[in-house]
Amino acid sequence: MPGRFTSRYFGRDKLSNADLEKLEYLKRQILKCYDFIQKGNYEKGLNLAEQTYKESEENENFMKRPIIVDTTICQGYALLGLGRLDECLNMVEKGENLLDSVENIKKNELVEKQAIMSELKAILYRHKGNNILAYDFLNKSSSIMEKLKEKGNQAGLLNNIAIVHASDNKLESALEFLQQSLATFEELNIVRPKLKVLNNIGLIHALKGELDSALEYYQKSLDGVGDLNDKQSEATLLMNIGQIYHNKGEIESAVKYGQKSREIFEKIQSAYGRAICLNTLGIIHELRGELYDAHDLYTKGFIFFKEVDNKPKIALSYNNIGNTYLDGGDVDRAISHYNEALAIFKNDGSDLEICMTLYNLISVHIQRGLKEISQQYLQDLQKINEKRKDKIIDQIYQLARALILKTSERVVKQAEAQQIFQKIIEANVNHEFTVIAKKNLCELLIQELSTSGDEEILGEIKEISQELLSIAEKQQSSSLLIETYILQSKMALLELDLDIARQLLSDARQKAEEKELQRLGVMVSREYDSLLSQLSKWTDLADRDVSLAERLELAELESMVTRLIRKKAEIDELSEEEPVLFLILARSGMSMFSKHFMSESLLVDQLIGGFLTAINAFTQQAFSDSGTIEGIKHREYTILMNPTDQLLCCYVFKGPSYYALQKLKNFSETVKVSDAIWEKMLKASMIGQDISGEKEIQDLVSKIILSSSEEMIESTSEVFFGQKMNVPIEHGIFLDIPFFDVN
Repeated sequence: MPGRFTSRYFGRDKLSNADLEKLEYLKRQILKCYDFIQKGNYEKGLNLAEQTYKESEENENFMKRPIIVDTTICQGYALLGLGRLDECLNMVEKGENLLDSVENIKKNELVEKQAIMSELKAILYRHKGNNILAYDFLNKSSSIMEKLKEKGNQAGLLNNIAIVHASDNKLESALEFLQQSLATFEELNIVRPKLKVLNNIGLIHALKGELDSALEYYQKSLDGVGDLNDKQSEATLLMNIGQIYHNKGEIESAVKYGQKSREIFEKIQSAYGRAICLNTLGIIHELRGELYDAHDLYTKGFIFFKEVDNKPKIALSYNNIGNTYLDGGDVDRAISHYNEALAIFKNDGSDLEICMTLYNLISVHIQRGLKEISQQYLQDLQKINEKRKDKIIDQIYQLARALILKTSERVVKQAEAQQIFQKIIEANVNHEFTVIAKKNLCELLIQELSTSGDEEILGEIKEISQELLSIAEKQQSSSLLIETYILQSKMALLELDLDIARQLLSDARQKAEEKELQRLGVMVSREYDSLLSQLSKWTDLADRDVSLAERLELAELESMVTRLIRKKAEIDELSEEEPVLFLILARSGMSMFSKHFMSESLLVDQLIGGFLTAINAFTQQAFSDSGTIEGIKHREYTILMNPTDQLLCCYVFKGPSYYALQKLKNFSETVKVSDAIWEKMLKASMIGQDISGEKEIQDLVSKIILSSSEEMIESTSEVFFGQKMNVPIEHGIFLDIPFFDVN
């Protein structure tokens, strides 16, 4: 940026020609340093700045000139970019001391350098999580920049002010500052910082849940960065785009962009960049339910953060690793990691980060039933809330307080929790907290409904579920959409609308399969199995027009909402199905292939006839919804049907349907990519040929249907960076979002 490292030197008459030549050389070196830093080549920038400082130090004439201060500013920005925050602070303080001893410098140049170092300290403290000091130093820098009327510097400062506002959740004011910054850079035609501002505007839109707008700004920035050959910024933008695709439920695209980002960070050997990328990828894995891989990525990121000694990010890693332990059932190690994070954040983190960690500790101790310890953490949270008077911190405190009140057996305290959740929803300060409050309010209303039987409460729950659906659609959140479908299916059951209830679960199951959300897939599968097994009971209730109390008992609504809130799938306890029969039918309903998995004596003609009658009753409906998998219940058996072009694959089994569904889908996908088998099956369907004796098909059916759950998941799991993902557990976390500083 013009003005930052283009010092105007005076007293040249006191220098020899050799010294003047050396000084010009050092100035060129400083500009090279600055260019490296702008492109994200922080290691090269740091090495060159250190070398330039040493060369300046060799000549005592240069130690009294602005060049020596410029070398420290360069080193400070390079260290900041590398995440070495404490070293950066030491370097800035060193530069300030050197500036006090500089001679022959005009006042404007002196105050400009003071403004630059104040801004650098502001960015540094924002990275360390101390927004109060960040604001102080930004105000100092801003007052100087206004007097100097350096428009480029002012635009950069506006960008950095916006980032602090964003980290304080003041998104609208942050967006205003960024738009002003962008307009100035466009007016001055300064490309590189303009592209960084575009990224930051995208991040604000992402935080507001406006994902398409965020993606648009990221792409604009990425298109320009490619022309500048700025690999650091390119990798960060790819990572941000990957996160947007993940939030939209487009996992394949999220993985693709995440992989590209990681490859660039590794190529340019950026330890800090790799750590941020690994952390973000860990978030994607964790939200997908791939606990082992999330833990592995968080741990690798933690090592890099330790390497650069970035304490706030080390604490963030402790928090995230703690989440994976909690999801895995190791509560003690989770608490240990949360405490490690809290200890670091208290020294090197923001009040917001401390409050988020306290919230994690409160939540986990509530789950363990340790209310006294939760109350102690709540008191710590309350003290910060009273001190800061910050909206987002107040929301965290109120949410934590309501969670504790909700666990009380006293009706009056549960009512108070209900009021708090309602206020959080009305305030809508933070999207994530609003969703948490709505879910918890739902649980309390369901408890009240179970006790009172008041149908007016049922209407309130339906209204909340519709609000959650609107949020899910607006945010394009597949996980929230699936959870809402599950809740609404229960509402439909209570109103005895069985077709709607079943359709909602089918939609939820299809979405979970499409987006590879395993934890939710397990949950939907269990709900679907339960509905199929109780279908006759629900039909009977509908015929008898029974009371709401009887419907509530059968629906088990309260336990389902509790599972949604705690996000616990317990897939490791999910048993495998017992195979009975595999059939392939032509569109006409004719059976052209069958394979038995039980003793022939157990599969009497009457039983097989019952299967075929049940299947034939749904055959044409199944073909009309091509691509979906329909399930029906016949006695203690479940029948899954998957239509594929002219064929209908049917799998009959006992037990849970989750793994059975994966196997049926796996078979249909496998035969379609095997030309020889697929052509043989299509030909048989056209001429009415029985192909049950075809060994190739028999072997394929046996291999897939008789595979264990571990083998089945491994064969269908996507390989991401050479690792398999198969642990379907989810936990919510808070993200570290990479804004671009303009320096």
